[in-house]
Amino acid sequence: MRSLLIVILSICIISCGKISFYESYHPLNKARWILQDTAKFEINIQDTTKLYQINAMIRHYNSYNYQNLWIYQKTIYPDSTYFETKRNLTLGDKMGQWYGVGLNDIVNVEVPMEQNVKFSKQGTYTFEFTHAMRDNKLEDVIDFGIKIKQLKK
Repeated sequence: MRSLLIVILSICIISCGKISFYESYHPLNKARWILQDTAKFEINIQDTTKLYQINAMIRHYNSYNYQNLWIYQKTIYPDSTYFETKRNLTLGDKMGQWYGVGLNDIVNVEVPMEQNVKFSKQGTYTFEFTHAMRDNKLEDVIDFGIKIKQLKK
């Protein structure tokens, strides 16, 4: 009973700093991310006073050939202006150990991309992602997603 109480308290303490605001995955056909496939997410933001953290979520097979994933990110603001960047998401270490949680041959990795983000305008923000790896068809990537967490003040 005491150990159950400790586990519950630990979960509460860990989760108190962030509230999940948005979470979605883009499934990739046959665990293959082709260059032309864009993972697109639309998020409606009304409160421009809050701070957020934006994380990438990658679900892949153990047989994924790389320890990282290069992506292009395009953020389209409510006024149709946009920002583009290239990101290197580290999925595992040099010794072949995956970061994240594995179940059988599937690994779920959550990688922070942006901290303390403040959305300056109300409206719909669109996030578009394509992979930027050398392979035209990136094998063994099952899903790509994003999670936006609201930071508590």
